[in-house]
Amino acid sequence: MKAVIYTSVLLILLSPVFCNGQETIYGSGFQTITGTNPAFSGSEGNGTVRLSYFNFYPGKNYNLHSVFLSFDSYFEELHGGAGFYLSNDYLGGIVNDIRAGFSYAYFLQAGENLFINAGLSASVFHRGF
Repeated sequence: MKAVIYTSVLLILLSPVFCNGQETIYGSGFQTITGTNPAFSGSEGNGTVRLSYFNFYPGKNYNLHSVFLSFDSYFEELHGGAGFYLSNDYLGGIVNDIRAGFSYAYFLQAGENLFINAGLSASVFHRGF
């Protein structure tokens, strides 16, 4: 009986499972990479500008808007990438969140095909009512 239980547990643990989760941040993740992970700053090479606008539930007149602007680029003299982002979330005239920040990523070549990216960011956040 114990062998059946152990085999069942082993099969459950080793079987592939696919889980779909919900993003904790709204919008397209690829548009907000400098705000969510500063190590990606400059990872796409020469300057990249990202601008996104989201209007949530436009037919319901909830007046929920989000704007995101970012720029990042690789700089040889910094041995990495640097960028900035600006975000404004307008939540129905009740809350207005403004975020801005700078990010820096150092690109370290640890081997012939091994690269390590580490990032730092400094940001400000203002919530207006």
